[in-house]
Amino acid sequence: MLMDDLYHALRLNAEMKGDVAAIADGKQSLTWSGLAARVSAASDYLGTGPETIGIFGGNSVDWVVAFLAASISGKTIVPIPTFFSRGQVEHVVKDASIARTIVTSDDGEAELQSAFRMPARGTSSLGKAPPRSAGLIIYTSGSTGAPKGVRLESNQALWSAWNLANLVSANPADRYLSVLPLPMLLELICGVMIPVLVGGTAFYDDEIARSVATGAMANIAEAIERVQPTASVFVPQLLALYVSQLAALQKKAPDSLRFVAVGGAPLPSALASAASRLSIPICEGYGLSECSSVVAMNRPGAVREGTVGRPLPGLDVVIDEGEIVVAGPSVMDGYLGGSDQPIHWRTGDMGRIDADGFLKVYGRKDNLIVTPAGRNVNPEWIETMLMDDPRIGAGALCQLDGATEQSTRLVALLVPSRRGEEWFKSATPAEVDDLLVELCDAAPEYALPAEAVVISREQARERGLFTSNGRVRRSEAQKILHEAFQTGGDHRMATYERLNSETAEELGRFLSIPLVRNALESGGSRELYLSFLTQAYHHVKHTARLMGFAAAQTDDEELQDALIEYLNEERGHEKWILEDIRALGGDPEVVANGKPGRACQVMVGYAYYAIQWISPYSLLGMVHVLEGLSVKLAERLANAVQRSLGLEGGGGFSYLRSHGGLDVGHVEFFKSLVNGIEDGATQDIVIDAARVMYGLYGAIFEELALSVTGKADAA
Repeated sequence: MLMDDLYHALRLNAEMKGDVAAIADGKQSLTWSGLAARVSAASDYLGTGPETIGIFGGNSVDWVVAFLAASISGKTIVPIPTFFSRGQVEHVVKDASIARTIVTSDDGEAELQSAFRMPARGTSSLGKAPPRSAGLIIYTSGSTGAPKGVRLESNQALWSAWNLANLVSANPADRYLSVLPLPMLLELICGVMIPVLVGGTAFYDDEIARSVATGAMANIAEAIERVQPTASVFVPQLLALYVSQLAALQKKAPDSLRFVAVGGAPLPSALASAASRLSIPICEGYGLSECSSVVAMNRPGAVREGTVGRPLPGLDVVIDEGEIVVAGPSVMDGYLGGSDQPIHWRTGDMGRIDADGFLKVYGRKDNLIVTPAGRNVNPEWIETMLMDDPRIGAGALCQLDGATEQSTRLVALLVPSRRGEEWFKSATPAEVDDLLVELCDAAPEYALPAEAVVISREQARERGLFTSNGRVRRSEAQKILHEAFQTGGDHRMATYERLNSETAEELGRFLSIPLVRNALESGGSRELYLSFLTQAYHHVKHTARLMGFAAAQTDDEELQDALIEYLNEERGHEKWILEDIRALGGDPEVVANGKPGRACQVMVGYAYYAIQWISPYSLLGMVHVLEGLSVKLAERLANAVQRSLGLEGGGGFSYLRSHGGLDVGHVEFFKSLVNGIEDGATQDIVIDAARVMYGLYGAIFEELALSVTGKADAA
C-alpha cells in the first residue's frame, strides 16, 4: 500500500536519524523528525475519511508535506500542475470530483474553489498507521485535447519507486535535486517517494521546475554546483541547457553526480555525446503515466547508447506488430471515467528489443505520416536527425496537404537553440534548405522535408508548442506551419521575435533578482511598495519627454508618428502614481519634490544619452523592457502586494492595474512597429538598448532592497 510503505519509512527515518536533513527548498528545510511532525499535524488536520484531495503549488517543502500527509490520511491524491491553463485546472477539479485543494503557494489560490492551506508547523509524532490510501490520479497535458486522469489505485507508483531505487542503488547518502514539476509522476516518484523510502536527502528548486514547464531559461549549472547532488532527472531540453552552460563556463559536471536520468522526449545522439564529454552521467529511460512513468531505463554503469535501456524487472514488455506492449504491476487501473485497463497495455509507441534485451523507441504509432506515394515516414526519425545539430533546439516534421498530390509535401518546423539564433537570423532560405539536406543525409528522398519554417523560442512558448516534458505538440506545429504558408514570406524570424529571443537571458536575470521574485510571490511591506512607487514616479514622468525628444531627433516619419501617438497616451501617467502614494498614506508632494535614487537617475540618463548619441531607435529598447514587464507582471504584483497588506479592494494600485492593462494594447502596437524595422543594424540598436535597460531597471530593485535592508538594520 502506498501509504503503508511511505508511512513506515517516514516513521523509521524520524526515529533512527531525526536530526539529519531530510528535505529543503530555497526558503526552508526540515530534518526527518521535523518532517514527520509537520506531516503528522497536517494529517490530523485532513482527517482520515475517504476524500479526493488536490495539491496545487510549486516544488517546495510544503508540497511534499501536503503529499505525504494526504497519503497517510487515506486520501485519493490529484497533483495539479501549475503550468496547466485555468481551463485545464477547472477541468481537472471537476473531472476528478476534487473536494478540497491544498494550495502550497500563491499560484492560482483565488481561482481554486475550496482551496486551503495546512498548518505550517507541527510538534506531534506520527501515530498509528491510518487507513489504506486510495491512490493517485495523475493528469497529463498530452499533446492534444483535455487532460486525462490516469488511475493508479493499486500501488503502481510505489512499485515503480522501489524498482527504480534498487536499479540505481539509491541509498541514504544520496542528495537528490528536484528540477522538474512535482505533479509529473516521474518527479513525484524520484523526488519524493524514493528519498523517503531510502532515507536520502532531497532539494527542490522551484524556479528551474517552472522554467522547464514554460520553456524559459534557468541556471541549472549554478543549482547543481550549489547542491552537489548525486542524482537528478532531466528532460532533454534541460540537459541541453546544462550542457551549454557548462561549455560556456568551461567546466565539467561535479564528481558528486552518480547519474542524471533523462526522459520525456527523444534524446538526440549529438546531445548525448556532448553530455558525455562534459562528464554528465546520463541514463536515458522510457515510460508513460499509464505505466507509472518508467518502463525501461539504462542503469548507471550499464548504458547502451541509442536505446532506453532494459525493461524494469517484473514487467513483461513485448513488440506486437511494431508496437510496444507492456504488462505487469505498474500498468494503470484505467482512465478516470473509463473502463478498467486490460492486462496488456498497448503504448502506441513503435519500437524493437535487441538481442541483449535493450529497448529502442522509434516514435508514436499515430504520428506516422503516409505520403501521397504510399510511403510511411516516422517523423521522430527525421526529427532526431535534425536535433543532432546544436543550432536546432527543437524540430517537428509535418505533412502539409496541397490541392494536388504533387503539392502535398513534408515541412520541418524549426526552433533555434540559443547557440543557433545568430545563424538562423542571418541565414537565407537556401542556406536553411542546404542544412536540412545535410542533416537528413541518411534518410531516403521520400522522407526529406521539402523546406523549413523557423520560429523563435519566444514564439514557440507563446504558442504553447511544447508539453511540460518538452515534447512538441504536433497539432500546434501543424497549425503554425499552415498559418505560415497561408501568409507567405520566407518564414525567417521576425524582428519582434528576435528582440524577445535575444533579450531572454537579460529578462531571466531580472526575474531572478531576489526582491523581484519575492515581491511577485508574497508581496511585501507598505514601505517597500511606497519606495517602488517613488522610483516609478521619477522615471514615468520622463516617458512622454523622452518620446518627444526621440521624435525630434529622427527624420523617420513613421517613427515620429508612432512616438507622437505614444506621447499623447503616456502624458500624465505619473499623476496616477502620486494618487496611489496618497491612498497608501504616503506624501505625494514630498515624492514629487524629491530626488530619484541613483539607479533611477542612471537609467533615465542613459535613455536621453542613447537617443541623442546612439539613435532615436534606442528608445524602443526602453519601451520593450518597461511596457513588456508591465504586461507580464503588473497585475500579478498588484495582487501579491494587496494580499500581503490585507488591502483587497482598496486604493493604491491604479498605476499597476491601469498601466498593466493599457500596455497590452501598447505592446501590440509596438510589435507591429518593431516588425517594420528591416535593417539589421537598426534592429541591433533596439536589442542592445533593451539589454542595457533590463540591467539598469534591475539595478533600481537591487537598490530598493539595499535601502529597505539598511533601514531595518538601523532600526
